[in-house]
Amino acid sequence: MLGLLLVLTAIQTTWSQGTEFSPYSRHGLGMQSAFVAPAFAGMGGLSGVAADGFSFSSLNPASAGTLVATTFQVSGHGTRLALSEEGFGDFAVANTGGIGPMELVLKRNGGKHALMFGLHPGLQTGYAITQLDQDENAGAVEKTYDGMGGLSMAHMGWSKTFRGTRYVGAGRTDSIAVQGTQLHLGGQVRYLFGAVTRTSRLDILDPTFLDNRTTTAMQHRAAGWNLGLVWDQLLTARYGDSKDFEKSMSLRVSLAAQGSDSLITDYRRLSGNTQTFGGVVTAVDTAYFAAFEARTSLPIATQAGLGLLLDHANGRRILLGLEWRRQDWTVLNPGADDALGQTIQWMGEGWAWGVESSLRVGGQWKPGNAEQRHPFWGAATYRLGFAQSTLPMTNVERNASLQAWQASAGLSVPMRGSRSASKLHFGMEFGQRSMADGMGLQEQIMNIHVGFTLNPFYKNIWLTPRLYD
Repeated sequence: MLGLLLVLTAIQTTWSQGTEFSPYSRHGLGMQSAFVAPAFAGMGGLSGVAADGFSFSSLNPASAGTLVATTFQVSGHGTRLALSEEGFGDFAVANTGGIGPMELVLKRNGGKHALMFGLHPGLQTGYAITQLDQDENAGAVEKTYDGMGGLSMAHMGWSKTFRGTRYVGAGRTDSIAVQGTQLHLGGQVRYLFGAVTRTSRLDILDPTFLDNRTTTAMQHRAAGWNLGLVWDQLLTARYGDSKDFEKSMSLRVSLAAQGSDSLITDYRRLSGNTQTFGGVVTAVDTAYFAAFEARTSLPIATQAGLGLLLDHANGRRILLGLEWRRQDWTVLNPGADDALGQTIQWMGEGWAWGVESSLRVGGQWKPGNAEQRHPFWGAATYRLGFAQSTLPMTNVERNASLQAWQASAGLSVPMRGSRSASKLHFGMEFGQRSMADGMGLQEQIMNIHVGFTLNPFYKNIWLTPRLYD
C-alpha cells in the first residue's frame, strides 16, 4: 500500500489495563478475551471434554457436575502481541493483562447437585492506530483511530448428575458392580454488560484547514442462557481376582448450546469540526449527532466434543479430546435498528460479519505412582493442546476472513500444605491471527495464564446433612 504507513501510536511497547489490544478489535463487538480458566487454556481451550473434577468451564455448565466438591476458581493472564506487515516487518509490540474467570461452585462431596456463580471477561476492544497519508489539495493528513472497553459476563446456574451401575468381570469367575454411566446436565442464565468507546480523528497539518473528531459510545446489555451436557460411558474395566481395580477406559461426550440473547445498545455518536491553536484542540461546530437505543439478537452458538479417558490403578490418567464450536454472526448484517430505523454499523467500511468456527484438540496426562516421584513434578498434571479458528470478521473486497491458530501447554500442581484438593494452574498459548489471504496485519500472540482452585479442608463437611441432631 504505497504512501501509507500503519503504526501503533503512543510508545513502541505499551502496558494496558485492558484484556485485549488488537487493531482487529475495532470491528464488531471486539475480540474474545481470556474466556477459560488456565487448566482449559493449556489444552487448546477445550471445555466440557476436559473437565477433570477440579476445574469448571462456563462454556458448558454441565462441567460443574464433574467437580469433586465445592470449588472456587480465579485466574489472571498476561498477553504479548507483536504486529507485523509484509514489507514492514515487526513494528509494534503491546503488552496487556487482566483478570480471567472468577467462579464459585457449591457442591457436596459426592453429591448430585451443583450450584454455580461466576463473572468473567467477554468480547474486548483495545486499539490505537495512526494512518499517514498525502492529499493533493490538503497536503499531509494524519488519521487516528482508538478504542477501548468491552463486555463482561455474569452467570448463575445449576447442574445435576445421574449415575448408573453395571457389572464387570473380576478375575475368572466373579463380577463386581461399578459405576458405568455418569450423565451431567447443566443450565445457566447469564447477563452481558459493558461499554465501548471509539474515536476517530482527521488531522490536516495545514492550519488553514479544519480537522474532524468523531466519537462513538455504546453501552451494551443482554440476557441469555446456556445449556450443557457431559456424558461419561465406561467402555471397559478390568479387576483382579481380589476385586482390586486395575485399569479402565471411558468415552466422554460433551454438548453445549448458547441461547440467543436480546442485545440492547444505547448508542451515541458525535462528529464535529475542530481547529488546533497553539497545540490546543478547540471545537468549532457539530456536524452530526445521533443518540438512540437499538435492539438485536446475538446468534446461537453450538458446541460438541468427544473424549477418551484411560485410568490405571497406580493413579495414572490420560485424557484425549477434541471439540468443535460454531456461531453464525452474519445475522447481525448490516446492523442493529432502533424504532425509527436508525442503524448501528457494527463493522468498519469494507468489512462484514462472518461465521465463527473453531476446532480444538488436547490431551492431559497425570503420572502414576505419584508418591514415588518428585514431590512437585511427580504430582503435577500435564496438558498440551492446539486450536484452529475462523473469526467472524470478513473483508468484503478480498472475500477473506480473519483466522487464528494457537498451540498451548500447561500444568496443575497441588497446593502443598492445604490439606485439600486445592491446586495451582498454569497455562501458556502461542499463536497467530491473520487474514486468510495473507494480506494485512499479522499478530503474533503469547498468553500466560495463572490461577488457582480452592477446595474445603478434607475433613470439612460443608453441605453434608447431619446424621443426628
